[in-house]
Amino acid sequence: MTKKMEPRPYIRRGIRRSIPSIPNRLRRRAKGFSLAELQVAIIITAIVLVASLSLYISHWRTFLIGNAYIDVYSNSRLAVDWMARDIRWAAQVMPSSDYGSYATSDNSLVIKIPSIDTSGNVMNGYYDNIIYQLQGSNLRRIVQIDQRLSSSTSGRQNETRIIAKYCSSLTFSSKNSSGNVVALSQFSSSEMSTINYIAIYLPLSETVASLSGAGTGTAQLTPTTIVKLRNK
Repeated sequence: MTKKMEPRPYIRRGIRRSIPSIPNRLRRRAKGFSLAELQVAIIITAIVLVASLSLYISHWRTFLIGNAYIDVYSNSRLAVDWMARDIRWAAQVMPSSDYGSYATSDNSLVIKIPSIDTSGNVMNGYYDNIIYQLQGSNLRRIVQIDQRLSSSTSGRQNETRIIAKYCSSLTFSSKNSSGNVVALSQFSSSEMSTINYIAIYLPLSETVASLSGAGTGTAQLTPTTIVKLRNK
């Protein structure tokens, strides 16, 4: 008897036939990006990086300039406060210091102020010299106590300190006998003893280099103050 072969179940053939074939175009895409797509992606990434870097440099430059303005302002404020206080104390503008080789000029000022003891009380008949001098871009305050006093009896000490940086220039001026405002160097020794007011011109400037090294930024301040000698 001939054996009759049974046909395969239809369901198995149905499953096999239901699996779709992957189109060739999808197979090509699965291999990776095309060269054109990579070029576009690189260009977009470069544009984003350049824009981000430019924004960062701009903010950093603003930050540096802001800090420079703070430095200039604090130096200006400290210098003007010191000079105004000492000039108010002054009894006289001196042509030169009593105890050193300092002289009053356009950018240097020598004043004589009453000495004080260790308690801060005025010592009658004793006078210290205070000198303000521009050295480069630094403003120096020099104290010379009356040589008849010692460090144990005087409320001040001989010292030299820098009270301001970034100074572009320094000019002391006052009105002469004709009523014209001129630099102190234009006064004679006898005329200096008649000075009652001193005008201070102290421009300050700090330059900050940009982060990229190209170009700079500058913070500037130009205080002008007029101070009266109160102990004259």
